[in-house]
Amino acid sequence: MFRRRNPLSVLQRIRAVIWPKRGFSRIIGYMMHRVLRMSGTPHSIACGLACGASVSFTPFIGLHLIIAVAISYPLGGSISAALIGTLIGNPWTFPIILLNAKSVGDIVLTFLNLEHHLNLSTISAENTEFLSMLISTSIGGSSTAIFVWPFFYGATYYTIVKWRSHRQARILKKARVHPSAH
Repeated sequence: MFRRRNPLSVLQRIRAVIWPKRGFSRIIGYMMHRVLRMSGTPHSIACGLACGASVSFTPFIGLHLIIAVAISYPLGGSISAALIGTLIGNPWTFPIILLNAKSVGDIVLTFLNLEHHLNLSTISAENTEFLSMLISTSIGGSSTAIFVWPFFYGATYYTIVKWRSHRQARILKKARVHPSAH
């Protein structure tokens, strides 16, 4: 019933995923609309979204969904909001996020004077470089996630509260204008 008259080819579908025809702003607007319309308290939605978004700043790319749910659930966050929050990390943002995490991790390790104390001498040279980068990126990503969480929580919480009060006022105004409608 809701199928396309002319189905897209495989290449067209891949292109649509990488670069949407109607643009990224439409997708972002749609996701914001979905978050605002979610059921649940502003706290649970904001907490879930903040958990998902902050987990996206860690280098554990295959585990973001699992980690977001594992952090969000005990904090009383919405699991669906946490899953939506992980969309902050995507193929367009991961290079920036991971470079930032590596830089922050190097700064933290240097500041704490730990970069020379990591004993990786028992591991082969190729693995030493990888492990050194993983440790640095993990520390930097986790540090960034801790600072990013309150930003996403606050922005989401107050946006939801404001939107819901605006929506409630609009519904009440409409009810006063048309009292015989019900």
